[in-house]
Amino acid sequence: MLLVLRRLPLLVALLAAISAAVFALTQYLPGDPAFVAAGGGDATPEMVAAARARLGLDRPLWVRYLYYMRNVAGGDFGNSIVNRRPVIDDLKKFWPASMELALAAIAISALVGIPLGVVSAAWGGRWPDRLITPASVFLGSMPVFWLGLMAVFLFYRQLDLLPAGGRLTVGLTPPPVATGMLVVDAAVAGQWRVFADAVRHLILPSVILSVISLAMITRVTRAALLDVLHEDYLRTARAKGLGEGRILLKHALRNASVPILTIVGLQLGQLIGGVVVTETIFSWPGLGLYAVTAVENQDYPALLAFTLITTGVYVTINLTVDLLYPLLSPQTRH
Repeated sequence: MLLVLRRLPLLVALLAAISAAVFALTQYLPGDPAFVAAGGGDATPEMVAAARARLGLDRPLWVRYLYYMRNVAGGDFGNSIVNRRPVIDDLKKFWPASMELALAAIAISALVGIPLGVVSAAWGGRWPDRLITPASVFLGSMPVFWLGLMAVFLFYRQLDLLPAGGRLTVGLTPPPVATGMLVVDAAVAGQWRVFADAVRHLILPSVILSVISLAMITRVTRAALLDVLHEDYLRTARAKGLGEGRILLKHALRNASVPILTIVGLQLGQLIGGVVVTETIFSWPGLGLYAVTAVENQDYPALLAFTLITTGVYVTINLTVDLLYPLLSPQTRH
């Protein structure tokens, strides 16, 4: 609790600084949001001026920012310039899709990356390590957009094994909304046909999104284990006759868990904020695709809301990871 109380002012200050920077930068993006709000090409100068006054764009920048933050503190992110709906309603609609994709990607990254890192460390310098380490470096350097396009070409165009985009096949009725995540909602409702179809749509984007995180988690797990494998307490465990597998998984891995937990938490935050490219390639209707549409249409309220939400989630995840440290490493309690 003391850690939370110490961190909260810093988190609030960080969100305020980022919101101020993004708010200022959006004012210098190409295009005129008042022109878009007035109807685009058919708008007259009088209509544009009226839209500018209605949106408050005729006020000084600092006044607009203070009004905006006052509204955000009350849960009001403004209305979209394009569709005139409250931005908070759009966020509620698109947020579950991004969360479903990010959680699936981090699950793949952790479930594959941690065992690969363990194998690489346990077989350090031998052929498994010589295979896994270069492969993780190679995958971590691959552009996500290229991997996504190649995956669509191979698994959809050539092999016709997996769908290329969307969350559900056209014609299937979505399950009743419980969480907004189709896989979870379909399982809760017992609609197994919809569940299987949602999983098929989730496979390609989640695997592609997980690649860079998987490579990072593999390398960090390997490095963390190598740091502890030669500690005195492990030599003592070997002297007592404990098997290498038990020493590695029960003692070494637990003592190396703090950096592993840290990288998993950081990667989850980055996945939530970095789904833009993946969602665009796979037409995944989440926050990333919503942000791209907002940029294309100079929809500043939507873009600001996306930035604030993803930043808030990122710092919250970091705080949660810090709170989990004492559960894994008693030394961190002090």
